[in-house]
Amino acid sequence: MKKDYFHEDIRLFLEHRVDWERLMHLRSPDAPDVEEELTTYRSILSTLGDVCEDIAEDARDHWHEEARLEDGEVKVPPHIASGYGRLRDA
Repeated sequence: MKKDYFHEDIRLFLEHRVDWERLMHLRSPDAPDVEEELTTYRSILSTLGDVCEDIAEDARDHWHEEARLEDGEVKVPPHIASGYGRLRDA
């Protein structure tokens, strides 16, 4: 089942709830093109949503497996390490 992680609620928030012009100006008085920055941000969130969807699909059967501490060392289950690797690579 496809899950839309970057769904309409997030898009609505991005489009109507944030004063991007003001926020960018507060961040830097010489702010770049606000629409270009917002387009980049949307693209990042969309990519992140796709990656998270893949991670969730592959990890679903292993969600009960948790990180554990053994002899003072953290042991991370393969599905968690793989998920972090995918996020890093993206």
